[in-house]
Amino acid sequence: MTLLEPLAEGGYRCGHEDRGAALLKCQNYAEEGVCNRMVLVDPDQTAPALCDCCRYNVVIPDLSIAGHRRRWAELEAAKRRLFYTLDLLGLPHGTEAEGFEPPLAFSFMADSLPDAGLWRGTGQGEKVYTGHAEGHITINLKEADAVELLGGAGQRTG
Repeated sequence: MTLLEPLAEGGYRCGHEDRGAALLKCQNYAEEGVCNRMVLVDPDQTAPALCDCCRYNVVIPDLSIAGHRRRWAELEAAKRRLFYTLDLLGLPHGTEAEGFEPPLAFSFMADSLPDAGLWRGTGQGEKVYTGHAEGHITINLKEADAVELLGGAGQRTG
């Protein structure tokens, strides 16, 4: 670990004596608070919006629904641990844009939720199943909520 030094023009500089790289917060860090990673600013002063983990997202949850941001943040933390493990084991991964076959992608979605008598759809379907197909991993936000996973066990009533 090393210190990140704030830059006057915005962003940060890596405080490691041998590095000194210019960095910006990942868009999902700066705007959504669900990531904790930085992106490298190129010598031509350009940088990708998303970090090396968040760029794999195809679908993110509807953030207008209470609790979705917190659950998404927990799933993103688990995804960062996954990428750390993949890299540690030397297992290949990449996106469709990189021409990787099969491309790795993530969709974080939720079942429809009742809201004041109305239902908010998830798109074509009403139920989201956690699973994978040809590198595309879909995870229901319920996976980030222990109470949901236990079917409400442990909740107090009355």
